[in-house]
Amino acid sequence: MKKSILVLLALISMPILASTTTYTNEEGCKLVVEDTQDQRVYTLSQGDQVEVAKFTNHHMNVEFSYCSDKSVEVFFDHGSIGHGYMVFCDKNDSEKSIVEVEINSPSQKVNYVSITSEVKDEKGNWQVAKGLSCGDFL
Repeated sequence: MKKSILVLLALISMPILASTTTYTNEEGCKLVVEDTQDQRVYTLSQGDQVEVAKFTNHHMNVEFSYCSDKSVEVFFDHGSIGHGYMVFCDKNDSEKSIVEVEINSPSQKVNYVSITSEVKDEKGNWQVAKGLSCGDFL
């Protein structure tokens, strides 16, 4: 009994290193950002469509549905009003997947998230085949 009480007290006193922030916009998009000590998960939804991108290892490893081999290129960008990162996963010469996240630096509010798969059309231009992009979060 004493051990159970001690374990319970220890669990209660441990700091919780996780947070969840929810954003919405006027177009009906919802973004849930879950931060833990080990990862950050972006869950973007609109209607029945849901896209998820999971970042681990200080944003260097990324998992999302359109990148099967998990070999990605991550690019970081810092500007005057914010920062962001872009992830590329090239499947072949005519198909690629992209995750984009833009964050406002002073407020740390997410401005824009996109999780898409793109294909080249007959003219050689990239077109979104599937995915979801949302911005202007409230």
